[in-house]
Amino acid sequence: MSELKLPGSLMQVASRGRITGDDVRDLRKEFFGDHKIEKHEVEALLALDRSAKEKCRTWQFLLTDAFTQYLIEQTPGCRGISEKEGKWFASCIAKNGAVESPELFEILVKVMESADTVPAELEKIALEQVAEAVLKNQGPVAQFSGHDQKVICKSDVDLMRRLLFSCGGDGGLAITRMEAEFLFDLNDKTVDYGNDESWSDLFVKAIGNHLLATLGDAVPHREISLASTADDPDKNVWDSLISNLRSVYRAAKPLHEEMNYELGERNKRVAEQTAMAHLVTEEEGQWVASRIGVDGTMHDNERALLDFIREEHGALPDYLEKLATAA
Repeated sequence: MSELKLPGSLMQVASRGRITGDDVRDLRKEFFGDHKIEKHEVEALLALDRSAKEKCRTWQFLLTDAFTQYLIEQTPGCRGISEKEGKWFASCIAKNGAVESPELFEILVKVMESADTVPAELEKIALEQVAEAVLKNQGPVAQFSGHDQKVICKSDVDLMRRLLFSCGGDGGLAITRMEAEFLFDLNDKTVDYGNDESWSDLFVKAIGNHLLATLGDAVPHREISLASTADDPDKNVWDSLISNLRSVYRAAKPLHEEMNYELGERNKRVAEQTAMAHLVTEEEGQWVASRIGVDGTMHDNERALLDFIREEHGALPDYLEKLATAA
């Protein structure tokens, strides 16, 4: 963003280098009094945020509300973030793809959660902050809670699930190719370092959701199919995971005809998103096959994924059955 000349009310606050609760109350009246906020006003508030050394707890709520109001609330008939506004939002909070602070990262996540649709660029930036924390112990996510490098902890999984939920849109689209690729990349780089077991739960559910959609199966809304579930202490962790997945997907099958039609239409939109037309099933399946065991080892979560696809789809496609048999 270009340099901004702050309006008088903000200059007074900026000159003190401290934002108080009284300031937040007064700024709410000034900026939100007409129930409309302009882009230059949001940028001015962000400039104040960068200039202040001390900020009260309620300041971040105001800044979050400013972005949410501008990007989502005041767009007639649409609660989605456009590609154009998504690029502007990214330029506000990130430099070269890196979000500047934990506070701005939390604003990014909250705005994404408030929107019905989110540009892939914004989701990619958010997911990359998680990868930066896991692989390098750097960035805004790492500042929330430190952990061993190259280890995916439960808080990382909870955050990734939160991001994936926020990007399902009002139609609850299945997991996309970009999301699946991110998950495979992170799995390949961390699988030997003792990840929290909740990672395998999310990985299998998300990749299974993506692959079944490309195979033409109706998949439940991602908030259902990716939901975290407690392991049954009397079962093997993998048996428990597959059992839970089976119950979730089978519960979706008896839906009445209208709902099945809606699920089918949703999966068509997944195919359109991946821009592969009638080749989506074959190409996407081959891509998943190329990612499984890419490091020469079939890992437990990859085995669980193939077991689930075989049970749910009825049989594995040949290119996946060869992998399962060879393992």
